[in-house]
Amino acid sequence: IFAAEYFFSIISYFPTGLVTIAHRYIDLVSPYLEISAIAANLQHLYGLSVNFSPSEAQELRWSVINFELEKELGMPKGYPYFRSF
Repeated sequence: IFAAEYFFSIISYFPTGLVTIAHRYIDLVSPYLEISAIAANLQHLYGLSVNFSPSEAQELRWSVINFELEKELGMPKGYPYFRSF
């Protein structure tokens, strides 16, 4: 549970980009995915595009890695949760 909370706290700082989550977490994360009305194959988690990795048998690195974040270059525009004090 701690790992899942850590993951969600990290992704909340990156409003744009793509998250690839290890396939072994598909049952844990699936209830929280939002399916896009435009295309049924687009999945989002807290506004981020989400893919699942191939199985560990296909790519061994996913037996160690929990997730991979690809962030778009530049500063986020219109991030609704950002406030400068």
